[in-house]
Amino acid sequence: MLEIRNLKKSFNKGSEFENRIFEDFNLTIEDNTSLAIIGSNGCGKSTLLNLIAGSLDSDGGSITIDGEEITKISEKNRSIYFGRVHQDPSKGVSPSLTILENMALADNKNKKFNLSRLIKKDRIKYYKELLSTLNLGLEDMLDRKVSLLSGGQRQSLSLLMASMKMPKLLLLDEHTASLDPSTSKVVMDKTQELIKKKNITTLIITHNMRDAVNYSDRVIMLKEGKVVFDEMSKDITETDLDKMYLIGN
Repeated sequence: MLEIRNLKKSFNKGSEFENRIFEDFNLTIEDNTSLAIIGSNGCGKSTLLNLIAGSLDSDGGSITIDGEEITKISEKNRSIYFGRVHQDPSKGVSPSLTILENMALADNKNKKFNLSRLIKKDRIKYYKELLSTLNLGLEDMLDRKVSLLSGGQRQSLSLLMASMKMPKLLLLDEHTASLDPSTSKVVMDKTQELIKKKNITTLIITHNMRDAVNYSDRVIMLKEGKVVFDEMSKDITETDLDKMYLIGN
Protein backbone atom coordinates (compact mmCIF):
# COMPACT_ATOMS: atom_id res chain seq x y z
CA MET A 1 0.00 0.00 0.00
CA LEU A 2 1.19 3.49 -0.87
CA GLU A 3 0.28 6.18 1.64
CA ILE A 4 0.94 9.88 1.17
CA ARG A 5 0.34 12.09 4.19
CA ASN A 6 0.46 15.91 4.46
CA LEU A 7 2.69 16.20 1.39
CA LYS A 8 3.99 19.68 0.64
CA LYS A 9 5.76 20.99 -2.44
CA SER A 10 6.45 24.52 -3.70
CA PHE A 11 8.58 25.81 -6.52
CA ASN A 12 10.56 29.09 -6.27
CA LYS A 13 9.98 28.86 -2.54
CA GLY A 14 10.36 32.12 -0.64
CA SER A 15 10.28 34.30 -3.76
CA GLU A 16 7.53 36.45 -5.22
CA PHE A 17 7.11 33.74 -7.88
CA GLU A 18 6.48 30.95 -5.36
CA ASN A 19 4.10 28.32 -6.71
CA ARG A 20 2.56 26.01 -4.13
CA ILE A 21 1.68 22.76 -5.87
CA PHE A 22 0.80 20.62 -2.83
CA GLU A 23 -0.21 21.71 0.67
CA ASP A 24 -1.04 18.88 3.11
CA PHE A 25 -1.89 16.50 0.25
CA ASN A 26 -3.16 13.03 1.20
CA LEU A 27 -3.65 9.91 -0.91
CA THR A 28 -3.80 6.16 -0.34
CA ILE A 29 -3.45 3.55 -3.08
CA GLU A 30 -4.44 0.01 -2.15
CA ASP A 31 -2.32 -2.97 -3.17
CA ASN A 32 -3.04 -4.69 -6.50
CA THR A 33 -5.14 -1.81 -7.82
CA SER A 34 -4.66 0.67 -10.64
CA LEU A 35 -5.30 4.37 -10.08
CA ALA A 36 -5.73 6.81 -12.97
CA ILE A 37 -4.91 10.47 -12.34
CA ILE A 38 -6.41 13.09 -14.62
CA GLY A 39 -6.39 16.88 -14.60
CA SER A 40 -5.29 19.85 -16.67
CA ASN A 41 -1.67 20.80 -17.25
CA GLY A 42 -0.11 22.25 -14.10
CA CYS A 43 -2.50 20.55 -11.67
CA GLY A 44 0.32 18.49 -10.13
CA LYS A 45 0.07 15.10 -11.86
CA SER A 46 3.68 14.70 -12.99
CA THR A 47 4.96 16.54 -9.91
CA LEU A 48 3.23 13.93 -7.76
CA LEU A 49 4.86 11.09 -9.71
CA ASN A 50 8.26 12.75 -9.38
CA LEU A 51 7.79 13.21 -5.64
CA ILE A 52 6.85 9.55 -5.24
CA ALA A 53 9.79 8.38 -7.35
CA GLY A 54 12.24 10.73 -5.65
CA SER A 55 13.03 12.77 -8.76
CA LEU A 56 11.88 15.76 -6.71
CA ASP A 57 12.32 16.37 -2.98
CA SER A 58 9.21 17.22 -0.99
CA ASP A 59 9.04 20.19 1.40
CA GLY A 60 7.25 18.17 4.04
CA GLY A 61 4.96 15.25 4.74
CA SER A 62 5.56 11.53 4.31
CA ILE A 63 5.43 8.85 1.64
CA THR A 64 5.30 5.24 2.82
CA ILE A 65 5.15 1.91 1.04
CA ASP A 66 3.84 -1.01 3.07
CA GLY A 67 4.47 1.06 6.18
CA GLU A 68 8.09 1.89 5.29
CA GLU A 69 8.97 5.57 5.15
CA ILE A 70 10.76 6.41 1.89
CA THR A 71 10.51 10.21 1.84
CA LYS A 72 14.17 10.78 2.72
CA ILE A 73 15.55 7.94 0.60
CA SER A 74 17.48 9.00 -2.53
CA GLU A 75 15.96 8.48 -5.97
CA LYS A 76 18.54 5.82 -6.78
CA ASN A 77 17.86 3.78 -3.64
CA ARG A 78 14.13 4.39 -3.89
CA SER A 79 14.07 2.86 -7.38
CA ILE A 80 13.98 -0.66 -5.90
CA TYR A 81 10.32 0.00 -5.11
CA PHE A 82 9.30 1.38 -8.50
CA GLY A 83 9.08 0.67 -12.17
CA ARG A 84 8.46 3.66 -14.42
CA VAL A 85 7.47 4.25 -18.03
CA HIS A 86 7.81 7.79 -19.36
CA GLN A 87 5.91 9.66 -22.06
CA ASP A 88 9.01 9.74 -24.27
CA PRO A 89 9.50 6.24 -25.80
CA SER A 90 13.28 6.70 -25.55
CA LYS A 91 13.44 7.42 -21.81
CA GLY A 92 12.67 3.97 -20.44
CA VAL A 93 15.16 2.21 -22.71
CA SER A 94 18.71 2.68 -23.98
CA PRO A 95 18.21 3.29 -27.74
CA SER A 96 21.88 2.72 -28.61
CA LEU A 97 21.83 -0.78 -27.10
CA THR A 98 20.18 -3.92 -28.42
CA ILE A 99 16.95 -5.45 -27.12
CA LEU A 100 19.02 -8.15 -25.44
CA GLU A 101 21.27 -5.61 -23.73
CA ASN A 102 18.26 -3.62 -22.55
CA MET A 103 16.66 -6.73 -21.08
CA ALA A 104 19.91 -7.56 -19.30
CA LEU A 105 20.11 -4.04 -17.87
CA ALA A 106 16.59 -4.37 -16.48
CA ASP A 107 17.43 -7.81 -15.11
CA ASN A 108 20.43 -6.36 -13.26
CA LYS A 109 18.59 -3.34 -11.85
CA ASN A 110 19.97 -2.32 -8.44
CA LYS A 111 22.80 -4.85 -8.73
CA LYS A 112 26.50 -4.22 -9.19
CA PHE A 113 27.68 -5.62 -12.48
CA ASN A 114 30.47 -5.34 -15.04
CA LEU A 115 29.33 -4.19 -18.47
CA SER A 116 31.50 -6.84 -20.08
CA ARG A 117 29.55 -9.45 -18.15
CA LEU A 118 26.14 -7.86 -18.44
CA ILE A 119 24.58 -10.64 -20.50
CA LYS A 120 24.40 -14.09 -18.99
CA LYS A 121 23.72 -16.79 -21.56
CA ASP A 122 21.58 -18.77 -19.16
CA ARG A 123 19.13 -15.83 -18.96
CA ILE A 124 18.56 -15.41 -22.70
CA LYS A 125 15.83 -18.07 -22.85
CA TYR A 126 14.04 -16.29 -20.01
CA TYR A 127 14.25 -12.95 -21.83
CA LYS A 128 12.78 -14.53 -24.95
CA GLU A 129 9.91 -15.99 -22.96
CA LEU A 130 9.12 -12.58 -21.45
CA LEU A 131 9.34 -10.81 -24.81
CA SER A 132 7.08 -13.37 -26.45
CA THR A 133 4.25 -12.34 -24.11
CA LEU A 134 4.11 -9.00 -25.95
CA ASN A 135 3.20 -10.74 -29.22
CA LEU A 136 5.36 -8.30 -31.17
CA GLY A 137 8.05 -10.70 -32.33
CA LEU A 138 10.71 -8.93 -30.26
CA GLU A 139 12.00 -12.28 -29.01
CA ASP A 140 13.32 -12.85 -32.55
CA MET A 141 15.05 -9.45 -32.69
CA LEU A 142 17.38 -9.69 -29.70
CA ASP A 143 20.34 -8.23 -31.58
CA ARG A 144 18.39 -5.30 -33.02
CA LYS A 145 19.16 -1.86 -31.62
CA VAL A 146 16.21 -0.32 -29.79
CA SER A 147 16.65 2.89 -31.80
CA LEU A 148 15.32 0.96 -34.80
CA LEU A 149 12.06 -0.02 -33.09
CA SER A 150 8.76 1.81 -33.50
CA GLY A 151 7.40 3.97 -30.69
CA GLY A 152 4.86 1.30 -29.77
CA GLN A 153 7.52 -1.40 -29.69
CA ARG A 154 9.76 0.77 -27.49
CA GLN A 155 6.97 1.54 -25.03
CA SER A 156 5.99 -2.13 -24.85
CA LEU A 157 9.61 -3.07 -24.22
CA SER A 158 9.94 -0.28 -21.63
CA LEU A 159 6.79 -1.53 -19.89
CA LEU A 160 8.12 -5.08 -19.78
CA MET A 161 11.47 -3.89 -18.42
CA ALA A 162 9.82 -1.67 -15.79
CA SER A 163 7.79 -4.59 -14.43
CA MET A 164 10.52 -7.19 -14.72
CA LYS A 165 11.68 -7.02 -11.09
CA MET A 166 8.12 -7.03 -9.72
CA PRO A 167 8.12 -3.46 -8.34
CA LYS A 168 5.88 -2.44 -5.46
CA LEU A 169 4.46 0.30 -7.68
CA LEU A 170 4.41 0.88 -11.43
CA LEU A 171 4.39 4.55 -12.45
CA LEU A 172 3.03 5.28 -15.93
CA ASP A 173 3.51 8.92 -16.89
CA GLU A 174 1.31 9.45 -19.98
CA HIS A 175 3.14 6.52 -21.53
CA THR A 176 0.93 6.40 -24.63
CA ALA A 177 0.61 10.16 -25.22
CA SER A 178 3.17 10.23 -28.04
CA LEU A 179 1.63 7.26 -29.88
CA ASP A 180 -1.07 7.25 -32.56
CA PRO A 181 -4.54 6.11 -31.38
CA SER A 182 -4.34 2.54 -32.70
CA THR A 183 -0.85 1.95 -31.29
CA SER A 184 -1.90 3.58 -28.02
CA LYS A 185 -4.74 1.08 -27.64
CA VAL A 186 -2.39 -1.83 -28.28
CA VAL A 187 0.05 -0.59 -25.63
CA MET A 188 -2.76 0.08 -23.14
CA ASP A 189 -4.16 -3.41 -23.69
CA LYS A 190 -0.72 -4.89 -23.07
CA THR A 191 -0.36 -2.67 -20.00
CA GLN A 192 -3.61 -3.91 -18.52
CA GLU A 193 -2.80 -7.53 -19.31
CA LEU A 194 0.61 -7.26 -17.67
CA ILE A 195 -0.45 -5.50 -14.47
CA LYS A 196 -3.39 -7.89 -13.97
CA LYS A 197 -1.21 -10.92 -14.56
CA LYS A 198 1.48 -9.74 -12.14
CA ASN A 199 -0.86 -7.98 -9.67
CA ILE A 200 1.23 -4.82 -9.73
CA THR A 201 -0.13 -1.72 -8.01
CA THR A 202 -0.18 0.93 -10.74
CA LEU A 203 -0.50 4.69 -10.99
CA ILE A 204 -1.48 5.96 -14.45
CA ILE A 205 -1.34 9.60 -15.53
CA THR A 206 -3.44 10.22 -18.62
CA HIS A 207 -5.33 12.93 -20.49
CA ASN A 208 -7.49 10.29 -22.19
CA MET A 209 -10.82 10.00 -20.35
CA ARG A 210 -11.64 6.69 -22.06
CA ASP A 211 -8.36 5.15 -20.97
CA ALA A 212 -8.85 6.49 -17.45
CA VAL A 213 -12.15 4.62 -17.13
CA ASN A 214 -11.30 1.47 -19.09
CA TYR A 215 -7.82 0.75 -17.75
CA SER A 216 -8.06 1.56 -14.06
CA ASP A 217 -9.89 0.52 -10.91
CA ARG A 218 -10.20 4.06 -9.59
CA VAL A 219 -10.00 7.57 -11.03
CA ILE A 220 -9.06 10.81 -9.29
CA MET A 221 -8.91 14.30 -10.71
CA LEU A 222 -6.44 16.91 -9.47
CA LYS A 223 -6.96 20.65 -9.56
CA GLU A 224 -4.36 23.01 -8.12
CA GLY A 225 -2.83 20.18 -6.14
CA LYS A 226 -6.08 18.96 -4.60
CA VAL A 227 -8.26 15.92 -5.27
CA VAL A 228 -11.58 17.26 -6.59
CA PHE A 229 -12.96 13.94 -7.84
CA ASP A 230 -12.45 10.39 -6.59
CA GLU A 231 -14.56 7.47 -7.84
CA MET A 232 -14.28 3.78 -8.66
CA SER A 233 -14.01 3.30 -12.43
CA LYS A 234 -16.88 0.81 -12.53
CA ASP A 235 -19.23 3.51 -11.25
CA ILE A 236 -18.44 6.17 -13.88
CA THR A 237 -18.35 6.62 -17.65
CA GLU A 238 -16.15 8.50 -20.07
CA THR A 239 -18.96 11.06 -20.41
CA ASP A 240 -19.01 11.58 -16.64
CA LEU A 241 -15.28 12.33 -16.69
CA ASP A 242 -15.61 14.69 -19.65
CA LYS A 243 -18.24 16.68 -17.73
CA MET A 244 -16.16 16.70 -14.55
CA TYR A 245 -13.10 17.79 -16.53
CA LEU A 246 -15.00 20.73 -18.04
CA ILE A 247 -16.38 21.74 -14.64
CA GLY A 248 -13.02 21.32 -12.93
CA ASN A 249 -11.17 23.39 -15.47
